[in-house]
Amino acid sequence: MDSFLLTLGKFFCETDNFLILALALANLVIYILLIVWNTKTRNILHPEANKTVGMGAEGKLTPKDKDELSRKRSKLTLLYSIFANFTAIFPLLGILGTVASLMTNTRDTMMDNLMIALNTTLLGVIFAIFFKALDAFVSARMELNLEEIDMVLDKKL
Repeated sequence: MDSFLLTLGKFFCETDNFLILALALANLVIYILLIVWNTKTRNILHPEANKTVGMGAEGKLTPKDKDELSRKRSKLTLLYSIFANFTAIFPLLGILGTVASLMTNTRDTMMDNLMIALNTTLLGVIFAIFFKALDAFVSARMELNLEEIDMVLDKKL
């Protein structure tokens, strides 16, 4: 069991910075998708800003529009859930890198292991703060869109 833990620790020690950077890139892509889907949803909900969405001048939604809003609602909630969970993982990956580097003896000195531990912790905290700040910008808009979608979908044609 000890050799398994050391092997696992060595793996995370060697790849943790890469994992954190790859997850940060994936989370940034998800954030951009959230912005795009929020904008598309907003354009359907408020046709005066975009007259090309297929609604009449009176602003009534067709059944096709309501189906599209329902799909967009599902996608928005899924993307936001993934974004929020990835954001919460960053500090955990930083701690994992710290523990993994301190428990392995793959480096020449303990100072090298300590530097890796500090680097992974720092990366985890920096990305957690960065994405939490981005979350503040997207969550309010998304919540407003979701509330409006719910109101629209609850109305009768």
